[in-house]
Parts: sequence; structure tokens; C-alpha cells
Amino acid sequence: MTEIPSLLLLAVALTIHLKGLRSRRVALVLAGAALLGLGVNVREAALLFAPWLVFAPLACGWKLERREIAVTALACVVFLLCAFGPFVFLLWSNAANYRWAWNGWIESSRLESARHPVNIGNILPLLRYFFIAAPLVFVAFPLAASESGGNVAFRRYLRLRSSGCSQICR
Repeated sequence: MTEIPSLLLLAVALTIHLKGLRSRRVALVLAGAALLGLGVNVREAALLFAPWLVFAPLACGWKLERREIAVTALACVVFLLCAFGPFVFLLWSNAANYRWAWNGWIESSRLESARHPVNIGNILPLLRYFFIAAPLVFVAFPLAASESGGNVAFRRYLRLRSSGCSQICR
């Protein structure tokens, strides 16, 4: 039920963040990080894009200077505040008996983990499914990465595509 709104929020957040990186506008970078963090509250899968906040500035040509490092660190802090702040506030204030519900969720997770433990036997069928669903990813990406040679633009494209971005930084 929340997949479409979360995808929209994720796309808007990544677009705003990328526009901020390209134009070097701190407000847009922080707004994109905040929207990405708020997207975690809609759907947890947005948390997988957290490395974007660190790798996208490097892929867009930002140097490792004091200002760029500070902006990237601040974007990560804003992301963490927006992603986990509401949960911390609800747990701290115990609004609507949230702490009791949280402990119930932890206990049900323990029971589920005991019933279905994660091990290599569970992961191998999942990897096989990924290979069947997208075989070109396993074959073409390593080949393309090794064949790129000295082409900086193509390596930048591969880095961005592997991080989930469909646009190339210029």
C-alpha cells in the first residue's frame, strides 16, 4: 500500500539531492537528505539508499576538502535525524503506549528468528532467484567495470548506476 508513495518520495529526494550536488547548493543537498530520511518512515527500503549520501558527492566530482566533507557529514546527520528521530521521540515519550508495542515487536522478531534462522542454506536460493531474475547484472556489470579502462565518464556512470541513480553527474 505504501510502495508507490515511497517510490515517489525516494525519486524526489534523490533528484533534489542530485540537483544540489550539481549546483553545489547546500540547502538542496540537505533538503534531499531530509526527504530521504523521511522516506525511511514511509518504507524501510529507503534506508538502503543511505550510502548515496556519501558516494554521490564523490561521483559528482566533489573534492575531499573541508567544506564538502562538512556538507556531506551534515547531510548524513540530517538523514539520521529524519529517519530515526520520530522513533526515538515516540519511544522516549511513550505516546500511545509505544514502548509496550515496541517490546512486543522485538519479542515477535525473536520468535520468528528462532523459527526461521538465517543461514547459508536460506541465502543460496535467494541468490539463485536473483540470478534467474536479472542474469545480466551478474554477467554484464563486472565485465563492463573491467573493460572501462581509463574512461572516467563511463566509470562515473557505472558508480552512479550501481548506487541507484539513473542520471549522470556532469
